[in-house]
Amino acid sequence: QSTKRSDVSVDIINLDTKYSFKEVVKLRALSSVLKTALREKIREDKGQTYGFSLNAKLARYPYEHSKAVIGFTCDPANTDKIIAEIKEIIASIKRDGALMPKHLEDFKAQSEISIKKDYEKPEFWQNLIISNKIFNTPLYTADEYIDAVKALTNDDIKEAARLYLDEKNMVISINNPK
Repeated sequence: QSTKRSDVSVDIINLDTKYSFKEVVKLRALSSVLKTALREKIREDKGQTYGFSLNAKLARYPYEHSKAVIGFTCDPANTDKIIAEIKEIIASIKRDGALMPKHLEDFKAQSEISIKKDYEKPEFWQNLIISNKIFNTPLYTADEYIDAVKALTNDDIKEAARLYLDEKNMVISINNPK
């Protein structure tokens, strides 16, 4: 690349995870809580990055594992500082859960809306039925899904962070300008 910016990817993979509906819901909540914390603490409060992306998933096939990828771009001078702050935020979530209770509550409210909308879409049902037939994935009603989201606690966020964001499984890639 030739621009004065660093592209950074923080990949965290865990091969010891077990796939379950409850764990998928917990990982989605953790992902939302972490992304909000990163955006508020690093991007908005300090203006150190141009933006964050975060993708976390729990997979069953071809083998059970979890993968979380945090991506961001920044001035090369801020790279190490931002990586250290990401690690601090992750440690804080492992210890205390969501940085603010509002982060988890916002996830719950947004999820309820999106679940209701998804369950009205034909393509959602098509994907769900295909997954059920090919992978024997259970079918959950919208109410069951919403209840699982509403049942999440801050302790679930801490537990999920300890499981899915283990630093010993972290690989950091930095693409610096020439």
